[in-house]
Amino acid sequence: GEQQDAHEVMNFLLDALHEDLNRTRERPAYKERVDLYEGDLSRKGEERYAAEAWQEHLRRHRSVLVDLCQGQLRSQVRCCECGCASVTFDPFLFLSLPMPPGLQRGVSAPIEDAIRAFCNEESLDGVDRWGCPRCERRVRATKCLSLWKLPLLLLVHLKRFGFDSSSPASMWHPVPAWKIEGEITVPLKQLDLQGFVAETSPQRSELQYDLFAAVDHVGASPLVGHYTASCRRADGWWHFDDAHAEFLGRNGETLAGKRVLGEGNYLLLFQRRDAPHDPELIKEQCYDKPENWPHMKADDASWSFMRNSA
Repeated sequence: GEQQDAHEVMNFLLDALHEDLNRTRERPAYKERVDLYEGDLSRKGEERYAAEAWQEHLRRHRSVLVDLCQGQLRSQVRCCECGCASVTFDPFLFLSLPMPPGLQRGVSAPIEDAIRAFCNEESLDGVDRWGCPRCERRVRATKCLSLWKLPLLLLVHLKRFGFDSSSPASMWHPVPAWKIEGEITVPLKQLDLQGFVAETSPQRSELQYDLFAAVDHVGASPLVGHYTASCRRADGWWHFDDAHAEFLGRNGETLAGKRVLGEGNYLLLFQRRDAPHDPELIKEQCYDKPENWPHMKADDASWSFMRNSA
């Protein structure tokens, strides 16, 4: 049958669940996003504008998927000629991480290297030049992403597949594609991401995560192969391969961890250590209840946008 990408399938299923469970039935008209500049941010602080962007998101999207799985990224574009910088805050469901340079079969790199690669500054040039409002023309610029808020359940997608978009594709000659081999090493418990969020983003809790599931791709390229999954349950780790289920070992056993992690890992699913075990204790996100948001309001901060939250 046709090969389906596990990341695309999971993204489709979660999006469908969100649409069916969305507590917002009548969505307001789309509001054009206004880019923020350094003068705005220095006057009122980045957390204030990040919270306002989150509120706008919650006006249209309120489901248990938002409560559990969605975080927020900070994106900055800076003009290479005049230094003008624009900042936006956007929600994310999957954290799609590029593979660290030099990763190949038989070589390993920690997940921290993949996160650093995700946050690395990139150049915008050629057809990707940025329309600078100060220069009033398209210019060379730099862009960088920062982690701003991380969710209770962190869904990580490892970008193992590469494609040559410059080659024409047809039914008989698909776009050239390849798989990046090598292991991304992660701890089964207490992955500490506190040092990877922006320094100007206050957090309500410690950002320590435990792995609870992994999806593996077995095959030489994205065009062929097979997907399996390993999941942590109350009695330990289990491996699922179509109709076959295999017990890998109890939680905390070294052998079980070695069988869960490896070069085939494609999706890694983490749970924050402070996540409630009782579903009734999960706080529902709502645009007029900032106390349930991941954002924190300083005592002397002014969140004037809350006046229009009715």
